[in-house]
Amino acid sequence: MGLVKSFGVIGVLSLSLIACQNTPQQASMSPSPLSSDSVKELQPSASASVSVQDFVEVLSRNFDHFVKLSPTGVSPDYLMALTDTEFLYIAIDPVSRQNQLWTYESEEDKSAVLWEGNEQIDVNSFRYVKVEGEDGGTVRFSTYLDGTSNGYAISRQSIRETDPYEQLSPDKTWSAIVKADQGIWGVEQKTGKQERWTQGNQDRQPLWFPDGSQFVYLASTGVQLGDGAGEATTLAIFDVESRKTKKLSFEEGFWGGIRWLTPGKTILADNGFDDVIGLKVVNLYTNQEKQIYMDDISNYSNHAYNPILKQLLVSTEGQFVIYDEDGNALIEQPWGDGWDEYSRKNPDFGKSKESYEPFYGAGEDGGWYGLHSFAFSPDGKYLAYSIGTMGSSIYDKVQGSKVILSLADGSNPKLLTNDYLDIRRLQWLPSSHQVIILVGRPNSDDTYLAWINLE
Repeated sequence: MGLVKSFGVIGVLSLSLIACQNTPQQASMSPSPLSSDSVKELQPSASASVSVQDFVEVLSRNFDHFVKLSPTGVSPDYLMALTDTEFLYIAIDPVSRQNQLWTYESEEDKSAVLWEGNEQIDVNSFRYVKVEGEDGGTVRFSTYLDGTSNGYAISRQSIRETDPYEQLSPDKTWSAIVKADQGIWGVEQKTGKQERWTQGNQDRQPLWFPDGSQFVYLASTGVQLGDGAGEATTLAIFDVESRKTKKLSFEEGFWGGIRWLTPGKTILADNGFDDVIGLKVVNLYTNQEKQIYMDDISNYSNHAYNPILKQLLVSTEGQFVIYDEDGNALIEQPWGDGWDEYSRKNPDFGKSKESYEPFYGAGEDGGWYGLHSFAFSPDGKYLAYSIGTMGSSIYDKVQGSKVILSLADGSNPKLLTNDYLDIRRLQWLPSSHQVIILVGRPNSDDTYLAWINLE
């Protein structure tokens, strides 16, 4: 089991920092493409190595500020901005080889280890829960090792272990937890008393309604789907007061995951399996489900949700489609193109129904080049994302990505960075005034945290 440390009681460790304040290339909220007439673009390749000095120069012409994170071995899988100045990231200690959760405070240029252990950190489990009347909030996450999971909740005031699958009700009266082969259980927060709530052994993924009176979940049917897909499931609702379950009249089959689109009303559900990715919108009030897409995993389909506008952006090769909270298509917007030789539009795209032609020229002859890593600004006005290689292939004409800013509907796209870089994570700060990026130095374990100012 890992060692847990609270925000307030840990000793603060010094970072080995390389910092730069870069003012000439600040971007506005309606940025123009950055000029690269006087600088040679960095084109990282599998065999290329870049010295620290040269890489710092590259970062200086792409970002307004950056720091080299410590230790080496920072994971590319996770980055969270708790505030505009406090960040979480994951690393592997180069000596002990233990997994670590780090915090970095940019105003003080200080970092510290919040947790370390042999367990693997589940990057999809992180939640940051703000609590009224308390200094900051609570970071919740889970870990796993040899089939055993542990949960942790870390705040400035306290440290405690939790159930790794705990879902606290909005009114903080109950927690719903998933027990292996025992369905969903309820835990009363005042007493800690536990009771079994659902009877399906493989019931999972409870989503609380906003008032905390009930939750929707994936109910097992006992029917095996085969091919490693597990049991067929369907949607059901559990009412806390009556302790009754009601199965809903939706499709029984493969449901890979569910999350609220509009809490209490519509659900976004993954329903693709194996090499197929699928996404549908389920309306609990109208009992309707709309398949948004069902596509081969190698095709470029991706999505992001804008909770402010209550809109879903779906990116399929060549265009964006904006859907409302009920799954109705509102806007179609073509991808941008022409920023450089790699992002030029392929003139043969869409002309033949019998042969595949990629949208971008860099995707020809087997390269996998497109748009990815979509992130809406917290105020809902803007969309940041990457353009570049999606994975790694010997056919790629360039490696790495650039950063693009557009309006929330995908229109008016503008480049924010000059060079193709190993962009590992992209996220907005809570104020919506800056984008932060995890950037890796080619053929090294060095990772940098970089800022793009948008004021």
